[in-house]
Amino acid sequence: GSSVIARDITESVKARRALEASRRRLEEAQRIAHLGSFELSTKTGEMIWSDEMYRIVGLEVGAPFEPHGFLASVHPDDVAHLREIWAHSALTGDSFDHTFRIVRPDGTERSVRARVVSDIDNDGRVTKLSGTVADQTEWVQAEATRQAAESRFEIGFEQSAIGAVIADLEGIPRRVNQAMRDLLGRSDDELIGRRWVEFGHPDEKPLGQAVLEALADGNDSYQDERRYVRPDGSIVWAATNVAIVKNNDVAQYIFGQLKDITERKQMEAESSHRALHDSLTGLPNRLLLTDRLVHGLAGSRRRNSRLGVIFLDVDQFKVVNDSLGHTSGDGLLSEAAHRIERAIRPGDTVARFGGDEFVVVCDDVTALEADQIAQRVLRAFVRPWLIDGQEIHVTASLGIALSTDDSTPESLLRDSDTAMYRAKELGRGRIEMFDHTLSTKASQRLSISSALH
Repeated sequence: GSSVIARDITESVKARRALEASRRRLEEAQRIAHLGSFELSTKTGEMIWSDEMYRIVGLEVGAPFEPHGFLASVHPDDVAHLREIWAHSALTGDSFDHTFRIVRPDGTERSVRARVVSDIDNDGRVTKLSGTVADQTEWVQAEATRQAAESRFEIGFEQSAIGAVIADLEGIPRRVNQAMRDLLGRSDDELIGRRWVEFGHPDEKPLGQAVLEALADGNDSYQDERRYVRPDGSIVWAATNVAIVKNNDVAQYIFGQLKDITERKQMEAESSHRALHDSLTGLPNRLLLTDRLVHGLAGSRRRNSRLGVIFLDVDQFKVVNDSLGHTSGDGLLSEAAHRIERAIRPGDTVARFGGDEFVVVCDDVTALEADQIAQRVLRAFVRPWLIDGQEIHVTASLGIALSTDDSTPESLLRDSDTAMYRAKELGRGRIEMFDHTLSTKASQRLSISSALH
């Protein structure tokens, strides 16, 4: 008898201790998770709170409260809706899951989420409401911050004056903004899901290849200035910036921005053109002529051919300029430029050397071919000139020099100029080919002129 009683008491104590340990573990888990629990008897109105439930609403654990004390802690703006949901659940037994705000005794606000289920007896009456209340303030705040950030991104993305694209890791556009559609002259249907290489200029390195090379070098972004082709064939220049967006060092998607710089590029091209071209005739100027001579000499040496230079001076231009005026003189020079251009071969270069002097550079020519080109230019000057309604006759003197192994741009210009002066001495309106006899005579003239001075 007594041993059985003792054993029963021992088992009972063990059970109580196990239950108490289980309760403590549950309370600790609720405390860690900021998750409180409660039970409400619909028959007696009695409500039981867990310790964490007290802490969530800001009350001392075990403090007395009215059966409807929890509703008293609900934010005034949220209480009416919660009462309605609560009453409906108590009447029908429907469960609910609702997020709302509470106000603690110290005035601080918290966001909580209540999940409630009901017990129903055999008669279908609700006998108990049980539920959990989770403090989700930090999550709600984080979610609000995330949504605000997303909202700002959405506004910035859609309303940005700079074209923006979100592409997958294959570089396929998944979303573009209006500025991008305007810049590329394409609709969403023409952009989304298409390969980006379709929009690029064929002479440019494909953007995808450039980005991959940048990634291989350890970069997460890539920038350049490149051309894109619109459906109508027009070209648009854009400053292009591409970045790989990562999360925990794992690439998620590609974000690209394109800023239209077409106008700037056009201004740069015009500025560069002005720096290298004569403003009156539009021909290459002396600076660009020197560059063409350097490249021409290099090419002729590679091909074992000769470069021809024709130096042309308009005969008695000063007389025309002084008698008809500078405007008429400028008109004559512009017309002379057109006539020379039409007389030479398509691949040859004509430049305005200065004043009434022009230079023609001919690649891969023999002495005979250079003379034939010069003859065509000379004949172009034979036709009468109509300047400001007045017909006049103007000729030109031409000198030809052909490159040798030791030629330089300066030597070719000097030698062709020497030959041109020889043509003037022999009566103008003619062509002279340079030879070293002319060079000797030119040196002698310079020596005599210096001695006379």
